[in-house]
Amino acid sequence: MDVCACGFDWSAIQPMRETTAGGLTAGQPIDVASMAQRTLRKPAVTYLLIGLSILIFLLMTVMGGSTNTNTLLKFGAMYRPLFEAGEYWRLVTPLFLHIGLLHLMFNMYALLVLGNVVEQIYGSTRFLYLYLFSGMGGAVASALFSTAVSAGASGAIFGVAGVALIVGYRHRDRVASNFKSIVGRGIVPFVLFNLAYGLLNRGIDNYAHLGGLITGAVLAFVVPPIHADSSVDKRRMFSYGMLLPLAVILGAFFFPIKAQYEMKRVEGDFKMALSLEKEKRYDEAAAVYRRALKLRPNLPSIHNNLAVIYTRQGKFEEAEREARAAVQLGDGEAMYHQTLGAVLWHQQRLQDAADHYHRAAMLDPKNAELHAALAAIYQDQGRLGDALREWLKVKELRPADVIVDRQIEALRNRIISPKS
Repeated sequence: MDVCACGFDWSAIQPMRETTAGGLTAGQPIDVASMAQRTLRKPAVTYLLIGLSILIFLLMTVMGGSTNTNTLLKFGAMYRPLFEAGEYWRLVTPLFLHIGLLHLMFNMYALLVLGNVVEQIYGSTRFLYLYLFSGMGGAVASALFSTAVSAGASGAIFGVAGVALIVGYRHRDRVASNFKSIVGRGIVPFVLFNLAYGLLNRGIDNYAHLGGLITGAVLAFVVPPIHADSSVDKRRMFSYGMLLPLAVILGAFFFPIKAQYEMKRVEGDFKMALSLEKEKRYDEAAAVYRRALKLRPNLPSIHNNLAVIYTRQGKFEEAEREARAAVQLGDGEAMYHQTLGAVLWHQQRLQDAADHYHRAAMLDPKNAELHAALAAIYQDQGRLGDALREWLKVKELRPADVIVDRQIEALRNRIISPKS
């Protein structure tokens, strides 16, 4: 998981103090304190990002807990399989999710201090773009190189640090004289310490850190700081540029909200279909399952249950289609291979059925029912030795089952006296 640890002298990173009086020109050092009074006064976007992160953290706490993996995924944490499945909004949502209170506190403190400096140099609008694109760069790196569930603002914060490092080098004639000491005493230790901490501790997404850092550094070469002599009208017009990144952020969270709404409907349909199945109202149950699949077509459990219904109705072609979809979507689940095996067995496709029951038994080796079914299929195929082996496994799992004892005895007799 992505955790931003901050273990150095943060006091070095403070808002720059006024060094000159009166107006400034574009060629003079940027007097951040004076500009703040005239243009920003407060690092508005920094505060907005912190407030949004805290709000989402509270919602996660109420709706399952910020350290709960399912809750993280519901809110939009980065997870490669889901990202590759088309949930590209996970490039944005992880920037506002945090795993536990300490994670939130560390990252928000880092954002407060670094954002306070960089936002005053770049202005609120440009800072918002820099933060968002740096965070997305970190999320891309995480999606490409990590298979863990990842969340946190650290990638974006590293991007802000990368911006600060480059702007201090490229625009040193336009930043205040104490900026160099800020970089040396605060920003460089921040980057080095957190990268080292991530390498030494499992569960830290250093890919997101590096991706954000590199993205921020590249953006700093392209995006210049605001000019000190920008007119008030120009600054006001440029503030409309905030609408796009804010729309991207809000739009990204629309998708997990929509997914949760759809999931509630699917859960309701699932319960209704199960109830209809118990009443043997199979046509109605199948219709409800199909309705649920329109909302969540990638849920293997619905495909599996639909395959069971079609099998009971004798619709083996439809049953096989749904069972194969369940296996494809949830290949690591023994139940889905078992269902497909049963469908194939009903069609007397014994070898294919045996293959899927064997796969199911490998995934769930302590399931006596799977070994018993596999033994029965082997008997139908005339593979008596393989059948005996499976019945002996059933005996190990159910030692008190006298029916199993009879099956083993009968099978041994057949092997010894095949003509009898």
